[in-house]
Amino acid sequence: MMLGAGDDWFRADMGRNGEKYADVFVLDVLNNGDDIIHDFSREDRIDLRGADYDIEFRGNRDRSTVVEIEDGGRIFLQAFSRADYEAMNGDIFL
Repeated sequence: MMLGAGDDWFRADMGRNGEKYADVFVLDVLNNGDDIIHDFSREDRIDLRGADYDIEFRGNRDRSTVVEIEDGGRIFLQAFSRADYEAMNGDIFL
């Protein structure tokens, strides 16, 4: 599945033990001011230990997630679950 800006979802590891998963909305993906796209499948592991990236979380910070990408860059994740997002009819207030 393509990880892009705006309307893509991917399955992210939300647990420190790697066992709890949740869908996360990708708000924006930037690298030096330019949009970048990365390929992730729903089976890809998300590294919660990664701290080598310029990552900003918007929304519910206690459910924020670190995405591991090889070339770094800036990643903005909206930490609502898909159910939360759908309950808001797609309206996200930052």
